[in-house]
Amino acid sequence: MRNMTRDFSTTRFGDLHIDDNDIFIFNEGIPAFERHKEWILIGNDENPIKWLQSLYDGAIALPVIPPDVIMNGYNARISKQELESIGMETPDDLVLLLVVSIPSSPRDMTVNLRAPLVIHRKKRIGRQIIAENEEYAVRQRLWSEEVEKNLTGRRKDDPAVHSSCEDR
Repeated sequence: MRNMTRDFSTTRFGDLHIDDNDIFIFNEGIPAFERHKEWILIGNDENPIKWLQSLYDGAIALPVIPPDVIMNGYNARISKQELESIGMETPDDLVLLLVVSIPSSPRDMTVNLRAPLVIHRKKRIGRQIIAENEEYAVRQRLWSEEVEKNLTGRRKDDPAVHSSCEDR
């Protein structure tokens, strides 16, 4: 089977040549972006912050980051039913990303620990799912001492995304 490609113009990244195998499908969209069903992940391998670029609107790109950069031991408690909705068979199928909110002062950036983007890495299906962890904040400050250490101390050979997700 031949891979299909398409060209797409974005505000932030210019013109992109996209392989259909690189597209993530969010069947329900993402809250506030319900019409945006197709997304791609863009970013430099050395930088843990990536961009989830909408393929519905070239002006929409959400900054995302792996949870382990923000919090060592991040473990979103998500119901088995929610995980099955994206076809999870084993926890290794999943990639978790957290959406970053960037206000006018970058030092005041926050990250949503409570509602990670949960993506099936093989099927390339994703959803934003609210975790049952009441202790996780919707607006956790990004720049803590731990985060500064993690951002500056990441090795080039570290996996881009690795966190756990506990099914219940």
